[in-house]
Amino acid sequence: MTVTIELKPDIEARVKTEAEARGLPVEDYIESVIESQLANGGREPSSENSTPADRARAWEAWAASHSLNTPVILNDSREAIYGDDGR
Repeated sequence: MTVTIELKPDIEARVKTEAEARGLPVEDYIESVIESQLANGGREPSSENSTPADRARAWEAWAASHSLNTPVILNDSREAIYGDDGR
């Protein structure tokens, strides 16, 4: 199905920013947002009225929305921790 929607400029900018942050094309990001909403029955899960399955689906959707190509920024090598002498 193809759908055309007009977004307000501020919403468009936020969508582009979020898609870029996740390393996704805008269309794929929007699709993931819609899939996440449908998985949650169109509502945001909250700890007060959601089931464990709802929270698990929300977490899985959140995890899937992140790029797997994020560079590692933590250097936890022995040399970085202890210096050149390795102690």
